[in-house]
Amino acid sequence: MKNGKRIFSALLIACLLALAAAGCGGNAGGSSGESQPANQDQAKTDAPSEGEVIYKFAFMAPLTGDAAQYGLSMEKSAKLRVEMVNNAGGINGGKIVVDYFDDKNDATEAVNIANKIIADDSYLGVCGPFGSTVAMAVAPIFEKAGITMFSPTASHPDLTGMGEYIFRGTRTQTIETGEYVRFMYDTLNARKVGMLYAQNDWGLSIKEVFEKDFTAKGGELVIAEPYIVGQTTDFSTLLTKIKAQDIDTFFFVAQYDDAAKVIKQAHSLDLDATYVGPSNMMTDEFIALLGDEAEGIFLMTGFVPGNTEPAYVEANDAYKAMYSGEEIDQYGMGAYDTIAMFADACAEAGGDRAAIKDWLYGMVNWEGSSGLYTMTETGDPLKPCYPMIIKDGKFIQYEE
Repeated sequence: MKNGKRIFSALLIACLLALAAAGCGGNAGGSSGESQPANQDQAKTDAPSEGEVIYKFAFMAPLTGDAAQYGLSMEKSAKLRVEMVNNAGGINGGKIVVDYFDDKNDATEAVNIANKIIADDSYLGVCGPFGSTVAMAVAPIFEKAGITMFSPTASHPDLTGMGEYIFRGTRTQTIETGEYVRFMYDTLNARKVGMLYAQNDWGLSIKEVFEKDFTAKGGELVIAEPYIVGQTTDFSTLLTKIKAQDIDTFFFVAQYDDAAKVIKQAHSLDLDATYVGPSNMMTDEFIALLGDEAEGIFLMTGFVPGNTEPAYVEANDAYKAMYSGEEIDQYGMGAYDTIAMFADACAEAGGDRAAIKDWLYGMVNWEGSSGLYTMTETGDPLKPCYPMIIKDGKFIQYEE
């Protein structure tokens, strides 16, 4: 099996720097309307020449709306990897082409996009979607059509059970939440936890797994309060209920923007506890929103920023070259790796949908920017999980 890492010379990085300076690829594409590719101009640029072999994929994620921060990072990284593959000679001399769709993190919009994708026989696979609710809405459509859907980020435990063409690049909530339970109980000595969680598939699955596993270890989920995503902005009533309980740890399950509001309001109410948040709050924007109030918050994640693994360094250097010094984040790495997997699958198995699916199931220690991937028979990767803490305005690996 080919390794996912490709060694690119300094010449390639220099080329990317030149492209960035010229304004090529420096801005991620936005939505272009209902169920239309978000990169119409880019699609014309990437159009194959006559007789050229192409390997065509679709990308779907929120490029507008409340979750756009995640989707745009994924889009930029996917575009970077496509360019790197094609600049390095493509796939057996052929070219990889990706069409980008804005699903707005909305299940109805995503279903419209999925139906458009399956109507085009030239698509070999789909990178995305971002969120579990959206991914679970479209998974049956792609499964029936026999098109691989590979979500870099959707973590609901039931997702990959929806079909043999459904994969993910992140740990399931069952696995990740189990890691949270062990870290909180064994390392942070949490015994009585108060939880605030998003009332959606993602938040509910974390709540259910956490309560079961934490109770089994001897801890107690004293109180768990849901909030409505996109509607709740004043969390004071819910936080007051949590504060009134005898807890030692506050576990908040919210996207980074909601999480920042929760923490500010919890601090204003003097909610005294150890603060633990979900992996998706590991963004620079989260720290920017909170400033000093982010200090001392714990989380767990699948990679450690600034590590020296060659695949991460290569991806991060190329990303900085293309996007004016920005560093790639965990969401971007997921999309970057997914495109790289598709490219490697096509290089070995050709442009056949079933062969691409089978290649993914055969991955063992495939080296991506976010670490090694070994794919299980359920379409879930085996990946490590690291405890982190925010210290001096940075995410650093936590050590006792």
